[in-house]
Amino acid sequence: MKRNITGKKNGVGNGNLFKQNSFRILAVIIIMCLMLGVVWNASSCKDSNEEFNDEISQQDNASGYSVDNKDMLRLVITADDCKSGDLILVNKDNPYEDTPENLVSVLEHSNKTYTVSDYNVKLNSRVCEALNSWLGEFYREYGETDLLVASGYRSVDTQESIYEDDVSKRGQEVTDKWIAVPGTSEHHTGLAVDMSIYNTDNKISEEFDGEGIYKNLLETCDEYGFIVRYPEDKTEITGIDYEPWHFRYVGKGHASYILENNLCLEEYIELLKNHTYQNPLTFEYDSTSYGVFWFNEDEIPYTAFIPDGYQYNISSDNCGGVIVTYFKKN
Repeated sequence: MKRNITGKKNGVGNGNLFKQNSFRILAVIIIMCLMLGVVWNASSCKDSNEEFNDEISQQDNASGYSVDNKDMLRLVITADDCKSGDLILVNKDNPYEDTPENLVSVLEHSNKTYTVSDYNVKLNSRVCEALNSWLGEFYREYGETDLLVASGYRSVDTQESIYEDDVSKRGQEVTDKWIAVPGTSEHHTGLAVDMSIYNTDNKISEEFDGEGIYKNLLETCDEYGFIVRYPEDKTEITGIDYEPWHFRYVGKGHASYILENNLCLEEYIELLKNHTYQNPLTFEYDSTSYGVFWFNEDEIPYTAFIPDGYQYNISSDNCGGVIVTYFKKN
């Protein structure tokens, strides 16, 4: 009886020992697998980082950046990023087919330093804000409130009505020198504004010719992001006769560069086509450093690198390309 009891105890003990050894072996295997996984992952990450850094280095070499400079921001630009923007070019060769966003009534948002023809005059909200700053400064300097914001956003239907009415009065040839064909007007964008002078005595609007004290507006518009869209010496390029009353918002830095280099918007877009992110157009304005580059929209999704710490915005040019602007206060 004692042997049987002893034998039974010995049998149970051997089984427990076998189980314990099995657990130990399994634990060792698991630990080894985990260690191998960590090593493999570290190696994989290293290879990935080296690959990414090599990509930056190669592109940095092409752009003049130091190979050792890794302070770059990687941009992946998609179609959703490029739908519109301040630098869209709208003319007879490049009709506007988008729908402007963030339109506001200028009369409701004005700072009361100028007059607005009616509640129907609308502009993009940021353009309206820039307009207030610009015309507000003019008022502070000259004390005049007879500036009239005559026109802003126009639908294609409204443009068609204006165009056909002018054709009936002056004929097709004359109309085409002054008024854009419906669908090709900058007014469709909400980024363009027409000025007039309001004669308080006769209660009528008069043509804005940019002379006298109003010449100041032509000389300072770039400080607020506007350009004279149809300059007197660029009619062969723009296809529109000189219109000192027609201003287009493109943004501060761009407006300054266009004015200082005597360009029209068509010429500026052509210039930007020569500048990739490896070789951006660079300039300074108002203590701010700018970098601008262009790429073909067929390359979307597009990867580019810009200096880290810079803000940036993206605009379609409305003629097959995309423009990226990055900037930073000095």
